[in-house]
Amino acid sequence: MTELISSASTGASEHEALRFEALLSELSALFGALRPQDIDGAIDHALERIVSTLGIDRSTLNRVFPLTGRAEVTHSFAVEGVEPVPERSIPARDSNPWALARATANEPIVFSRLDDLPPEAKLDKESWRGLGLRSHVMMPILVAGELYGSLNFGCIRSERSWPDDLLVRMRLLAGMFGAVLARKRMKEELDLAVEFERLASSTLASLLRASA
Repeated sequence: MTELISSASTGASEHEALRFEALLSELSALFGALRPQDIDGAIDHALERIVSTLGIDRSTLNRVFPLTGRAEVTHSFAVEGVEPVPERSIPARDSNPWALARATANEPIVFSRLDDLPPEAKLDKESWRGLGLRSHVMMPILVAGELYGSLNFGCIRSERSWPDDLLVRMRLLAGMFGAVLARKRMKEELDLAVEFERLASSTLASLLRASA
């Protein structure tokens, strides 16, 4: 009987890995053809596909600011009956200090049960309990070698395990998000530079007119 259960579990894990592999290919094609102005909508779609493919309850993208110790929820998708995480700024240094330290060190967070967390994650555990999390994966996202944010996979209605081969693919997916977010940041920085140049030119022209 034990062998039958083990075989069924292995088959389910392999099937999940294949479906996630197909998702990686799908999102790679989607992200590769994006215009900068379409990135936010594509991220929302990607989170929805992640939730559907993995059969989890919620997936969330956070922007992390290590210097200030704050995290900002930028995108979240949840199944019907589960609330997405609202877009907001979180004092991660106070509410999730252990998670912030792990993310800054580019280390993922993985737990199948809240009670699996180490004692030093006491504050984080209570924060996640408040969000209704029962099982969770957090994958750091790096942009230009620095922490930019995190991609999160959460279960609210039931606990689940996270096979190693699935975690490897989650890490690859976080890297894909990092690449598309790097493009978004470059566009934002370019827009800011253009706006600054326009403002500087306008100011200079005003000063020259006043001088004349």
